[in-house]
Amino acid sequence: MVHRAPIFGRGSSSSGFSSAEFSNYVAGSYFDDDNSTVGFSSQLTFGGFERTYAIATEVQAVPEPLTMLGAGAAIAFGAGFKRKLGKVKQK
Repeated sequence: MVHRAPIFGRGSSSSGFSSAEFSNYVAGSYFDDDNSTVGFSSQLTFGGFERTYAIATEVQAVPEPLTMLGAGAAIAFGAGFKRKLGKVKQK
């Protein structure tokens, strides 16, 4: 598993109900060697409470539209060239 450079820091939060300091948060992203699993994890201390969050998801490769268009053009060109070559050989 490959990890991206984490982000470290400090900050504060203020809402209508309360405000608190948070510190020691660490956030980073990671992915498998074959890029099939990617994720994000974070850990922070907020008002004396420590929380860790992690999200991971499976991803699948999807061919790009130009790749599909190129493959279709190559098949059409090959079929047309084969047909033209067949007519030349018959003469």
